[in-house]
Amino acid sequence: MGFVTLVLLLTVFTGCRTSAPPAPSPRPPSTLGAVIVVDMIPASLSGEENQDSEPFLSVHPTDPRKMAASAFTPNPEGAASGFAPVFVSEDDGNTWSLRNIVPSAGPVGTGDITHASTGGTAAALYAGILRIPGNLLLNELRTLDFASSGAMNVQASRSQIDQPFVQAARIGLKDRVYVGNNDFGAAPRTATLDVSL
Repeated sequence: MGFVTLVLLLTVFTGCRTSAPPAPSPRPPSTLGAVIVVDMIPASLSGEENQDSEPFLSVHPTDPRKMAASAFTPNPEGAASGFAPVFVSEDDGNTWSLRNIVPSAGPVGTGDITHASTGGTAAALYAGILRIPGNLLLNELRTLDFASSGAMNVQASRSQIDQPFVQAARIGLKDRVYVGNNDFGAAPRTATLDVSL
């Protein structure tokens, strides 16, 4: 009943117009550029056929030209190397290099992985991973140089954790790191936040 009344009123109202409706104003040009698709796998590894599932991207908060990306990607040198890779770009994502810096040695590199960078010139990169081997073994990691080829350092570790999600921020002169996770040791309320100040 209400819909019929509304349609009837709109019909009567619009039928009473004495002039044509104004022409729509032209839309401003889009400020977004074209979408560019870039293959993150370095050319030297272009023959790889891994699934590379569960991708994750973090962007440096004060220098967006710097990005880090990860997925379930095995180390091209093999699991025996003891490290999983992170993809790094320092040119807006136009080119990528592989850094084997994540301490994990699984057939798919690592279990779940997310990461975040803090602002400033230090460009620290923090990560939360499920380390392999390990049974839901959370490692909270750090490297002081976003683009470093040196191994990330373990800052904290504990078991029975799933789905780590890392956020980081620079407050004053200190980095603050937050890792949300599913802590099976805290049942029945398993949603947990690890905080490093």
